[in-house]
Amino acid sequence: MPTEGLKQRKAVVDVSATRRKPSLAQHRRVEFAGIGLIAVGAVVLITLILGKGGLIGDSATGMFRTVVGQGAWAVPFVLFFAGGCLVMGKAAFQAQRVFWGTLLVFLGLLAFFAKDVGGDFFDPEALSSGGGYFGGSAAWAMHTLLGPAHWVGNVVFLLVGALLCVEAPVREILERAAASARKPIDKIRKTPVKAEKSALKESDEDKDVRRRATVRMLEENQAEPSPVRAKPLRQDSEPAKTVELAIDAMAPKDGYKLPPLSLLVEPSNKAKRDPKEIQRNIEVLEDTLEQFNIDSNVVEVAHGPTITRYEVQLGPGIRVNRITALADNIAMSLAASHVRVEAPIPGKSAIGVEVPNTQRVMVTLREMVDTLEFHDQASKLTVALGKDVSGVHKYTDLTRMPHLLVGGATNSGKSICLATIIMSLILRLSPKELRLVMIDPKRVEMTFFEGLPHLMCPVVKDVKEAPGVLRAVVREMDRRYERFSEAGVRNIDGWNAKVEPEEKLSYIVVIVDELADLM
Repeated sequence: MPTEGLKQRKAVVDVSATRRKPSLAQHRRVEFAGIGLIAVGAVVLITLILGKGGLIGDSATGMFRTVVGQGAWAVPFVLFFAGGCLVMGKAAFQAQRVFWGTLLVFLGLLAFFAKDVGGDFFDPEALSSGGGYFGGSAAWAMHTLLGPAHWVGNVVFLLVGALLCVEAPVREILERAAASARKPIDKIRKTPVKAEKSALKESDEDKDVRRRATVRMLEENQAEPSPVRAKPLRQDSEPAKTVELAIDAMAPKDGYKLPPLSLLVEPSNKAKRDPKEIQRNIEVLEDTLEQFNIDSNVVEVAHGPTITRYEVQLGPGIRVNRITALADNIAMSLAASHVRVEAPIPGKSAIGVEVPNTQRVMVTLREMVDTLEFHDQASKLTVALGKDVSGVHKYTDLTRMPHLLVGGATNSGKSICLATIIMSLILRLSPKELRLVMIDPKRVEMTFFEGLPHLMCPVVKDVKEAPGVLRAVVREMDRRYERFSEAGVRNIDGWNAKVEPEEKLSYIVVIVDELADLM
């Protein structure tokens, strides 16, 4: 029985392998088919050029002229392309969008070539010199549906087909065409006009007139000296405004007002730390280490919102790894759930013992952004992160990290971090300065931001729509890089400082929730 099972599995593997890897004979058949298409295309092209051919050439050319009329000249090149794809091993290429676009353009052209002989688009004598059966069918449909405006339908066929073949949007195509048209004109404007030498020569009479005028002007300036302007009195500067007014000062002139900080939740009263409890923990920590013959001394205590770090200085000759091995013993002595040992603290000759606080302090967004430290940041894309172990506010600049990945376990605060980043941006920047693209396949995290004026498009909730949106963002990025290179600047700040206000560019921030769903 086991032997039969192995044989069956082996047979299944052999069959699957045969299906995955085509044999050499199959490859040869595909290559021969490609060579045949190229040969037929060459025969048809030669027959069309010379006007005569053999039995195969005349038959194929006559058939193509009857079916597509003047479009028969494009048939050889289509056969060349298809045969080349087969010979090069690209038989399974996917170009549905380009195929349908080319077909629409082809039909539109054949409809223009179609000849109307007394209301008959299928006259045998006019088929070969017109648009053939394909062009006649398209022209008949346009005349029947649109009447005298049939040419509008043909133009629509051409435009829709061209748009399907070209992935770029119409606005971008027009902008590139306008930029290409302006380049010669700008070059001509910047080229200095050389005057003729004869016009630059000055006659003797002109020299005398110019000299007399110069002497007269100098005498007048000496006779009437210019008055000395008095220095303006120094004015005292106005008193510094509050942070709330500084936020309003960043609003643009178009009437948009940044969200006030009053919309955010005010921070609750800070939990009072008992000095006696801290002193007791210091004594317990030193006694615990002394029980294991470790000479130590707590030199500093840092209070954070969730933990308290005790900086311990060890005696000479004591190995650091002995402290890390005693983390469980220290936690048991302090009656803590767990203890983290940081050995050593960066920049200090001490070891950090981090103990969870018995009463945690909630860190709110308002206390992070309602500070001069936040509004004095040079970068406009500064976001608030939170407080560190010592309770110091921490901020970061998105321009220094073009790609930011937020990861962590469940209920570790990823969603809160994402919302904090978004809120930090819209509290500082108007829709003219910041544009957001949000992709939320799970339809949970980003639904609260639907209708935000900063959004470039509605929140993308369908995974199938996300690639198209991201491609549009990449095209915009490439377009900006071209404009930056032409202007000789490196980033958006340099561009905005150089151009007129109406030509300034906004920052674009793309936010994707559950990136793994798009991979």
